[in-house]
Amino acid sequence: VEYCGRCHTTAKPAGGFAFDGSVDYLIKGEGPAAEQMAQKRDQILQAIVSQRMPKDGAIEPAVAGAIVAELYSDAP
Repeated sequence: VEYCGRCHTTAKPAGGFAFDGSVDYLIKGEGPAAEQMAQKRDQILQAIVSQRMPKDGAIEPAVAGAIVAELYSDAP
């Protein structure tokens, strides 16, 4: 949240992704939403790796790795 909260904890979260419990949903999306959640998860990964997020500059590789690990921790 340290790097992402500024844009993803607001009333209108960037990219429609908010830190409001949707991280678990994103990771463990099931049913019809699973494919959409997997796509969103992959978009987040690409944005972090390509250094488009966070907007104010790249984050340390270890932090990026931790975010990626969290996103894919229980991925189907």
